Amino acid sequence: MSTLTPELVELAARKAAKMDEEDRMDAELIKTAFELGLMGVTVPEKYGGLGKSFKKLCMLIEELGKVNAGFAVSVAAHHMAANAINLNGSGGLKEKWLPQFCKKLAAFATTEPKAGSDLKSIELEARDEGDCYVLNGNKTLITNGELAEVFVVLARCDNGFSLFVVERGEGMKVRKLNAGGMRGSGLVSIRFNDVEVPKEDSIPNGLKAVMNTLNVSRPVFSAIGLGIAERCLDLAIKYAKERKAFGKRISEFQGIQWMLAEVAADIEALRLMVYSTAESCDPVRSAMCKLIAAKTAKKAADVAIEIFGGHGTLRGAAVERAYRDAKILDIGEGTSEIMKLIIARGLLKD
Repeated sequence: MSTLTPELVELAARKAAKMDEEDRMDAELIKTAFELGLMGVTVPEKYGGLGKSFKKLCMLIEELGKVNAGFAVSVAAHHMAANAINLNGSGGLKEKWLPQFCKKLAAFATTEPKAGSDLKSIELEARDEGDCYVLNGNKTLITNGELAEVFVVLARCDNGFSLFVVERGEGMKVRKLNAGGMRGSGLVSIRFNDVEVPKEDSIPNGLKAVMNTLNVSRPVFSAIGLGIAERCLDLAIKYAKERKAFGKRISEFQGIQWMLAEVAADIEALRLMVYSTAESCDPVRSAMCKLIAAKTAKKAADVAIEIFGGHGTLRGAAVERAYRDAKILDIGEGTSEIMKLIIARGLLKD
């Protein structure tokens, strides 16, 4: 995939520092991704997508994660919304919306002020009004919300939970949030006030649909961590070869060599995990993958800052940005603690 995306990766690299500084999405970058067909990697060809595997999507996200984690998570989140429809939607819903997802930026909205990992506690209500549902409530920490034109929203109904495909419009009040890491990904909170959604734009058994979607999206999210870790290692190696202390390059010190060696080994293990998991999308392996990705990216960023010393802690430095970005992997798409619970349940089930 990387050989097909140099234009997008190079543009994302040039935009990274500004996006991090301003915490704003870049419309040109998003437009370029759509023009290259890279916002529908896993969407079937008959709906206008590339019809590629989740492994191919991981390859794209890894490349973007190396240079611009904020944009990488935007592309991943857009595909998460599209995958929710492709994996769980009816034939009619796919036919109506998947072609739109190849043209319009989408967001996946589940998190609320009082409900993150505990999805059964969500309060956003979908009221049945006969020919449509009416949505009222709040969502928060929604990636892509700054510019998204379509939202896939989890809501509580009389008979359980459902996903709804909602076009941006009247009744939606969007407020920009100031992100700490993966900045420039359009993080927002949204107030839904009597937003009408046609009944045909819904997916029943919403919680099951979300879990199905997370199982395939976690390896993709993990690929961001792989990219972050690789970037940190590259930067640390380059700096260690250039920086001198006590009359020699610091790369000659055994302590530095051991740190680099450990990170390199961790990255190779993560790479195998990401791409093998992307082929199976097994729930337990997906949780393992994300847990390892968070640990590896954080360790790589920490080692890079250690090698850079004080220069690595300066606001806006590449490794400082990577340090903030890596922490998001502990939280997004299920916390590391939730990943451990999923893994343990898989190990202990009869």
